[in-house]
Amino acid sequence: MKNELMEVQDLVHKVIF
Repeated sequence: MKNELMEVQDLVHKVIF
């Protein structure tokens, strides 16, 4: 089980901010 959500959140945060 990988932390895909964490990875996506990190990317999303970088894109949003």
